[in-house]
Amino acid sequence: TSASMSVSDDKNSIGFDLDASGFKADLSDVTDPATKDAIEKLKLQALSGDMTMSGSWEVASGTVDVEEYAIDLDDVGRLNMSFGFSGYTLAFIKSMQETVKAQAANPNKEQADQAASLAMLGLMQQLSFVNAEISFEDASITKRAIDYAASQQGMTSDQLAQTIKGMAPIMMASLNVPELQNMVSAAINTYIDDPKNFSITAAPEKPVPFPMIMGAAMGAPNTLPKMLGVTVTANE
Repeated sequence: TSASMSVSDDKNSIGFDLDASGFKADLSDVTDPATKDAIEKLKLQALSGDMTMSGSWEVASGTVDVEEYAIDLDDVGRLNMSFGFSGYTLAFIKSMQETVKAQAANPNKEQADQAASLAMLGLMQQLSFVNAEISFEDASITKRAIDYAASQQGMTSDQLAQTIKGMAPIMMASLNVPELQNMVSAAINTYIDDPKNFSITAAPEKPVPFPMIMGAAMGAPNTLPKMLGVTVTANE
């Protein structure tokens, strides 16, 4: 493993990265019959792969940009997450530390927890959502997973695949977001037919304050996909 941090020449930003390469896990000695059967059918007796992470923090704006946070497993796939938010300034960090200290110093735990919760809600108003993405690049695990799940259900792999494709729009319909429903259904159909990669991205035109997101989630959750610029794609 290796990790490093670097400060820009103008002292305005900090870069960081982490790499853990060549790790392995031996699952062949699992004794539970059901778990052992699943591991063998999915061919996960021996796992190996790498983990990487990289990003930066702009001190003045408090913008955190995690460009990559990935786990890549041989013969399984690569799961990567990236995200960005702003407002995480030195003043914000100091306020958080003071809130935690005040909570620990208050002997009345219930009162301390309430005060800390209110303080954290106030601090959340300083943060804004910039972007996020989660993606998966298949390395043969999807087909094995469908084959195994189908065998457990007494179905053929093709029958299960068609069932998944048929259920996707029905499950998404409850969200009352037709555009997102169509995107998700199309992406699932494409991926199931030929598993390569699958991505969910949120990229609003401009940063969205966290209180707005929380308010929409409680009052009108069907507006969130448009507010956050959500797209779902496969095999692109």
